[in-house]
Amino acid sequence: MELGDWNRFDGALAAALTAWRKRTGELAAIDGPLDLERDFAARELSRSPVPESLIHEEVRHELRERASDPVARALSDWIETFWLEDTLFDARFELACAWGLPREVRGRSVPTSVRALRREVVGGRHASVRARAADEFGEWAHTIADPAQIALDRRLDRERALPLSCRSLAVSELAEGVALQPTHSVTLAERWLVATDGLATSLNRPDWQETLALVLASGAQEGWPVRPSSRWIRSVFAREDWTRGLQLGPIKVPTAIGATSYARALGSFGMRVFEACRPRSLPLAVHQPPLSLRKHERRALFASIVAEESFARRVLGLSKGKARDHRRILAMAFLTSSRIDAWRVVVAASARESFSVARERQRELSERVLGAGLSPACFAVFPMLRPGDGAAFCGMLAAVDARRTLVDRHDEDWYRNPRALTELRDEAGLAPATGCLELPILERAASGLCAEFEDALG
Repeated sequence: MELGDWNRFDGALAAALTAWRKRTGELAAIDGPLDLERDFAARELSRSPVPESLIHEEVRHELRERASDPVARALSDWIETFWLEDTLFDARFELACAWGLPREVRGRSVPTSVRALRREVVGGRHASVRARAADEFGEWAHTIADPAQIALDRRLDRERALPLSCRSLAVSELAEGVALQPTHSVTLAERWLVATDGLATSLNRPDWQETLALVLASGAQEGWPVRPSSRWIRSVFAREDWTRGLQLGPIKVPTAIGATSYARALGSFGMRVFEACRPRSLPLAVHQPPLSLRKHERRALFASIVAEESFARRVLGLSKGKARDHRRILAMAFLTSSRIDAWRVVVAASARESFSVARERQRELSERVLGAGLSPACFAVFPMLRPGDGAAFCGMLAAVDARRTLVDRHDEDWYRNPRALTELRDEAGLAPATGCLELPILERAASGLCAEFEDALG
């Protein structure tokens, strides 16, 4: 594979990205012990899927030397990112195994993994089930904390060898300046928590797991199908033909636990449509930088559809009064979720100072965001810290402006307007403008979103 043959190189990158997503999805599903000595599939799972030829030092050096070429620069960011993830794969695998390892939990008749306990904390049908799982999760969190902190420490250490655009919490569309600290995403996250503290105080429950349960929006029960199927997702948009010609990737259709399960399904659909809109003439590396907010913006935009009163009336068939109640429950869910996302960003940023500082921030923010009761052992365990958290949080804010523009042009039910959907397709086919989105734009979006929450919850 010749450097300079960007089409072939970009194709190899796309294949590596597909393999990486598949492998990390498999790691997230581990829920039992693995036999690496006798199980071939388990041994495969323990290996990084990134080809050595793609991340070889000579390749990285050559791409850095060709940084004046915009395609080479975009490819370089991806290759540097893959190099980092490849070097950290052993730690990622160990952490995934720790999450999925069954343990003897007092009072349970069968061994249970911490991953299963987390599922019960988040999705338990009854408060008593969630309370028991929360206590058990706190008791066993230390078994995840050790490998989680090892993985985080290695990431922070090895990121120092990378350009700023490839380090955790960076956002490719934002002008970050010459210093990594503070990044714009951290500034925005801290300000968002302050701006929404008052609203959140009126919502928070006495126990942290009950505040967390607000994220499910399980109180919005009327009008939904049994589960969010692909057919139902398409029916929301009232047209089948607007996705014609697109080869959509796999759409995550989660188990229906609450209203936000349907929001997640629509968000996954929106993100896959965005990815599929890339024209063949535009390299993947240019269209989707590793720490771009655009796919997160599109996911948040499509997920927000379920919070619209027009959606409650036209899609779910609710009366005007019930549609207002629906909007209020979804506002509670999205507000709580957004504060958890901001929490991730702030704690991850403080880990760059020291883990002792990060633990203190974790303790303080856990009480502000969820209330009392979260075990101190949950640093780097709940919420989990991910390298793309800065881009995900900023994408959520960017979606506010995108939605406002669509509503101004096409009314509240823009998602059923073929002109709006065509505009989104056309926009998704363009290359991003990197490094030029200014902080005040997202600050105004945050202010507008806060006002919307106040209106919905008032």
